[in-house]
Amino acid sequence: MKPLIKHFAAACLVLGLTSPALAHTPLKTSTPSSGSILTESPDAITLDFGDPVVLTYAAKSQGVTDPVKLEYAPKGRSATYTISAPDLPAGRNEIHWKALSPDGHVLDGTIILVIKP
Repeated sequence: MKPLIKHFAAACLVLGLTSPALAHTPLKTSTPSSGSILTESPDAITLDFGDPVVLTYAAKSQGVTDPVKLEYAPKGRSATYTISAPDLPAGRNEIHWKALSPDGHVLDGTIILVIKP
C-alpha cells in the first residue's frame, strides 16, 4: 500500500508543478471595463492580460454591421495592449479580440461598451 501512496503523491506533485504552464492566460481587466456606459467614445481601450500574449485581432462592431479592424500597440508579445482612438459611435458597441497565449492556445473575448447618444 505504501508504494501506491508514494506514486500517487509523486503524480500529484508533478501535476501541481505543471498546472500553471498549462493554464490559459485570461484577460484580467479592460479599461474601460466591459459593460461601461460612457458619455463619449474613450480616447483608448486598454487590455491587461495575466501574462504576455500576442494580440492577433481587435475589431469593433455595432449591431449587425461588419466588424471594423482596430489598430493596437504593441505589435509583439505583451501583457498590456492599447487600442488608440476606437471612435465608437453612440449606442451599444462590441470590441472583439483574439490573442495567442504562451501555451499556444487561442483566446478570444468581447468587451461591450455603450456610448450615450
